[in-house]
Amino acid sequence: MTKRNLFAELTEGFEALKNTRESKVTLRQHIVEAARSRSNGTESLTRKEKAHRKNHGALK
Repeated sequence: MTKRNLFAELTEGFEALKNTRESKVTLRQHIVEAARSRSNGTESLTRKEKAHRKNHGALK
């Protein structure tokens, strides 16, 4: 297995981004729908609060 040259990959990506911003080339664009949340924000906050209280000894 060959090692990847991450620096070269990053450099290539930033060059492509620079060229796109200068309108020299157009990168492919994909439209993606946002995933819907299965719970509302208060349920998530409640789980976070419970975890915090459990970890810090404040849970009754």
